Amino acid sequence: MPSTTMSVNRLELLKFMNSGDLDANGHHTGMTGLIGEPLAVGLILHYLRQKHPDAACVSMKVTTGAKKGPRLDAWIYDGQGKLYQTEIKMWGGNAIGGVYLAPDTSKEKLREIGQRQWHRWIWDQENTKFQEALVQKVLTRMKLPDGYEREKYRVEPLLCLWWLVHPDDTDTSWTTVPLPQDSPLPQESPFKQVHVFSLTRYLMSLTDDVLHLELPCLDSGSRGWTASSPTLPLRNASVIWPAHAAGRRFHPMPEPRLVQDAMHHRAVTIGAHELLSAAVVAMQELGVKRLPVVQAGRVVGIVTDGEVRRALPALSEGLSAWAFTDRVGRVRVSQIMRRPALTTTPGTPLAAAIRVMLDRRVGGLPVVQPDTDELLGMLTLTDVLRAEEHQPRLQWGSADQHMTRGVITVGADDPLSDGAARLHVARLRVLPVMDGPTLVGVLHETDVAAALDRAGGTHGPTVLGAQFLLPELKVRDLMRPPSGYLREGTPMRDALTRMLEADVHGLPIIDGGGELLGVITISDVLRTLLGESTPA
Repeated sequence: MPSTTMSVNRLELLKFMNSGDLDANGHHTGMTGLIGEPLAVGLILHYLRQKHPDAACVSMKVTTGAKKGPRLDAWIYDGQGKLYQTEIKMWGGNAIGGVYLAPDTSKEKLREIGQRQWHRWIWDQENTKFQEALVQKVLTRMKLPDGYEREKYRVEPLLCLWWLVHPDDTDTSWTTVPLPQDSPLPQESPFKQVHVFSLTRYLMSLTDDVLHLELPCLDSGSRGWTASSPTLPLRNASVIWPAHAAGRRFHPMPEPRLVQDAMHHRAVTIGAHELLSAAVVAMQELGVKRLPVVQAGRVVGIVTDGEVRRALPALSEGLSAWAFTDRVGRVRVSQIMRRPALTTTPGTPLAAAIRVMLDRRVGGLPVVQPDTDELLGMLTLTDVLRAEEHQPRLQWGSADQHMTRGVITVGADDPLSDGAARLHVARLRVLPVMDGPTLVGVLHETDVAAALDRAGGTHGPTVLGAQFLLPELKVRDLMRPPSGYLREGTPMRDALTRMLEADVHGLPIIDGGGELLGVITISDVLRTLLGESTPA
């Protein structure tokens, strides 16, 4: 792939990333958000090319091939028949959990710190698994880049960390860690070992003051920077953006973006005169929650899964299969759809469309031709997140800076009906479950709804709802384990990635002791995109 060469001051880079200088903290987040992954790839190639000159970055797009699911950061070829599917974490000494490192730190102290960080943050020795889902995902089988066949290349996982980490008592920068046979791995993971590369340890092992690195070139639309100068003069923590360097231009914020930059151009539709059963089948088979309703090629309304569910006969009515089918077969989409539909156009500023979705509390907008109302595609909240995931946002900082505080919670031993009521009244999708100050689980609205559906099929509808139908259940009976959470200090970009991978619209944020600090919701993310503060 296209690349550019940069010269980096090795010692200044180490100082900038690991010094503990508070003035460098926000700049550290900014730099890693802007060129962190390309910089890491450049250092990996610098290491591999000492063994083989043909080492190269093949692609910066690493997915499972599915629309949803985990994604990594780079495909790297070692020049000798091996492809590394690479996960990069630029956690520095200035990040939460990082350790400040002085340039004169002894080798013994470095070894001690490396082992401690490995066991505290990366590897769970007791359960023989990685600590964090963000790290564990490197073991998921990824789709090979175009033009590469699995039979011709040996694919192995590579975890690249800025931190000083050592899985054992060695002090090498590159370590291969065998995975125990009983180690819990992602589904269909084919790997028996993982490679771990510490960028801090590698830079400390070198002697040259200036390194000439080959960085993958990402266009300004996807990464927000244009590399036209061969130098990166990191001279001190206050000068990390070489905007003054000859010939270099940086665009910390991208040009104003339009709906057409984020929308997807294929939309599943339904006709106004089609039956309710057709909407059920389309939503179930294709996994969508809303269908634009078209008539004579024009968008005349929209139907969501909520309207469909409310129009279906209740199971508690005791209808026979014949009677149920008869009732459903008499309902047309035109009878239940919302009209007129909220729409947007390809040329509408993306920020304006986000504002409409926030204000009207809708999850998607049909994109239409302005003069004809012809459907061109859809813009959903997920489309917005995916479009913004790799955009540089120097002012974003960490997720906890934008999270919702004063969060509504529920106790693990509270009646499930209490949790259901709080979800309903506050119009929430998820509810943190607490045991004292500690997060012990998450209660999802979809799980409560499913439990109510099952109970309602026997008892029928009731005004008291969950209180009548679920009297014996506690919140802990239905909560999910707290695997979907973020630690304090997690960059906002990583929060975006986690939401996309888990397909959720909210994640709790905890501190190092496991205490709940708040929740980062999709609304918080959208307000951040708009440059607005989160309401207290």
